[in-house]
Amino acid sequence: MVSVLVNWAYVFVVTYILGYFTLTRAYRFFKYDTDVKIGSAVAAGLAVTTVYAGFFSIFYKVGLVANLIMIIACVAMVVVDLEHYKSLVYSVKRPDSESKNTTDEKTKVILTPSTIKWTAFIVVFILALFYTTEGSFFSDSGYYHEQSIRWIEEFGTVKGSVHILKRLAYNSCYFVQCALFSMRELWGQSLHCLGGFYAIFLMGYGIFGFNKNIKLNVLRIAPIIYFLLFCSEITSPASDFPLVFVVMYVAIRWWELIDEERTNASVNSYAPYALLAMFVVFIISIKLTVGCLVFIVLFPAIDMIKGKKIKEIFVSIIAGLVIILPYFIRNYIICGWLIYPFTKVDLFNPIWKIAADAAQADADEIKIWGRGMGQLGGQVNDSIKTWLPHWWEYMSGPNRLIILSFILVSAMYVVYRTVKVVTSKMGLCKLNVVKHVEENGDSEMASIHVWEKKASLHKLIFEVALILSLAMWFLESPLFRYGIAYILVGGCYMIGDILEYVWGMDALHSENVDATGSKALKNGWLIRTVTCVALVVLLMPAIKSLKDYISWDIECVRYYSDYTYWVKQEDYPRVEYVTKEMEGITFYCPEEDMGQIGYHIFPAIWHYETGGIHKLGNDIKDGFYYEADN
Repeated sequence: MVSVLVNWAYVFVVTYILGYFTLTRAYRFFKYDTDVKIGSAVAAGLAVTTVYAGFFSIFYKVGLVANLIMIIACVAMVVVDLEHYKSLVYSVKRPDSESKNTTDEKTKVILTPSTIKWTAFIVVFILALFYTTEGSFFSDSGYYHEQSIRWIEEFGTVKGSVHILKRLAYNSCYFVQCALFSMRELWGQSLHCLGGFYAIFLMGYGIFGFNKNIKLNVLRIAPIIYFLLFCSEITSPASDFPLVFVVMYVAIRWWELIDEERTNASVNSYAPYALLAMFVVFIISIKLTVGCLVFIVLFPAIDMIKGKKIKEIFVSIIAGLVIILPYFIRNYIICGWLIYPFTKVDLFNPIWKIAADAAQADADEIKIWGRGMGQLGGQVNDSIKTWLPHWWEYMSGPNRLIILSFILVSAMYVVYRTVKVVTSKMGLCKLNVVKHVEENGDSEMASIHVWEKKASLHKLIFEVALILSLAMWFLESPLFRYGIAYILVGGCYMIGDILEYVWGMDALHSENVDATGSKALKNGWLIRTVTCVALVVLLMPAIKSLKDYISWDIECVRYYSDYTYWVKQEDYPRVEYVTKEMEGITFYCPEEDMGQIGYHIFPAIWHYETGGIHKLGNDIKDGFYYEADN
C-alpha cells in the first residue's frame, strides 16, 4: 500500500511539472490567455510521459536511466517556472480563511460543497488504493500485458519479438508508460499502479469539477460508475482502463470548454480544442480503436483555416505526428507493420516482418471473438443476423442489462430530440434570448445568442464523433470492455442533455410569455417529475447490473484479500512453466498449452514448438525472424 502511494505521488508530481511546462508554452504559442489548471496539466503530463517513454524505448530499455533523465528535466522545468511554484507553495502554506471562524461558524460550513467533494474523493481514493494494492488480475494481462512490460523493462523494443510472442504486436504505448513508472529498481518488483492512478485522476477531476451545469455533472459521474464496474481488476496493467478513463476526460473537457465560453467570452479560442484533439491522438497510441474520436479536430481546424492560422495549423500537425510516431515506430520494429494487424497499410518489408496472411488471420480472430463467435467456429464474413444473437448470448448478464438501459435511454433521447425539433419549428419553444435580441437588439443578449449558435456546432461535432466511435466498435470488435467507454459517455450525455433542457424550461420564456409558454412554465414541475421517473424506469436494468458488480467488488474484499500488502503492492501472479532451448537462449513456456504467461518467466513463449524462429544476431536484443524450415 505504501508503494502505491509513493508511486502515485511520483506520477502526480512528474506529470504535473511536465504538463504545466508543455501547456504554458502551447498556450503562449496559440496566444491563449488563461491559467493552466491542475487537471489539464496532469492530463497533458500523462501524454508527455507516454510519448517520452515511447521514444526512449526505441533506443534503450525503460527503467532507472529513463527516470533519472526525466527527473533532471523536471528539475530544470521547475527552475524555469520558479515563480509559479513559489506562488503554488505559498498558496498551500497560506492559512485558510475559515480557520478564523468561530465554532458556530465552522459548524455551519460542515456540509459546504467543498466538504462534500473532499469526502467523496477520500472515499473513492481509499477504494482505489485498496483495489490497486491487491485485487484480481485481468486475464489478458497474464497472456501478454505483463510480458510486454517486461520486454520494455529489459530491452526496450526488439526487432521481430512478435515471433516469440505473437500478442506483443498488440502494441500499446500504455505498456511503455507502465514500464516507466514500474519502480522495479526501488521496490524489487515491478509495480502496476497506473490503472489506479488514472482512476483517481478522473474520479477526482469529475468530483471537484461539480457545479451548476447539469449535463456536465452527469458526465462527471461516468468515471465513478466505470470504476465501480471494474475496480476489482484495476491492479492489472490492462490498457482498457486508461483508455476508458481518458475517453471520459475528453468528453468532460469538451463540454467544460463550451461552458467556459458561455460564462466568460474572453476564453473564446480554438486553442484548447486543438490541444484536446492532440490529446485524442495520444489516446489512439493506447488503443487504435478510438480513432473516430479524432473527428473532434474539425472544430479547431475550421477556426484555424478561417483565420488563416498557417503556422498554428503546421505546428498542430507536427505535434500530432510526434505524439503518434513512437507507436508507429514500435509497431514497425516489433512486427514489421506500421499498424498491426491492419494489412491495408503495407509500406515496409524488413526480414523480421510477420507474414501478411498471419496478420490478417489475427485481425479476423479479433473480430470473430469480439462478436462472441470464437468458440462456435465463426467466420469474419458472417452476417450480422448470424453473429448478433451469439454476441448477445455470449455477454454476461450484468453487461446485457447495461446495454439494455443504454438502448432504452437512446430511444427516449430520439423522441426528445424529435419533439424538440418539431416544437421549435412550430415556434412553441423559441428561446427568450433569441426573442429578446430580435425585439430589442441587446448587444449582451446578442453575444449569448452567438454562443448558442456556436455551441450547437460543438454539440454536433461531439455527437458525430461519439456515434462514429460506437459504430466502429460495434461493427469491428464489439467487446464490452472497449465499448463501455462510449456506452457510459453516450448514456450520461443523453441523460444530462434531457435534464438540462427540462430544468432550463423556465428560461425558455420571458415574463411576458404567450399562452403556450405560460402553460409550459406552470407545468414545469410536472414535466420534470415525469422525466425523472421515466429515466429511473429506463435505468433500472443498469442499476440492477451496478448492484451485481458492487456485490462482486465486496466479495473480492471479503474472500480474496488477505490484507498483507501494507508496504508493497501485491506482485504479479506466478505460473508453472517448462523450459525450451533455442539457438542458445532459454525460453519459458506455460505448462498449460496457450495458458497465461505472466511477468516472471522471461522471455516466454506460448508454444513449445519454435521451429522456424531464428535470431537476427548473437544476442536476444538483436531480434528474431521467421523462416520456415525445409
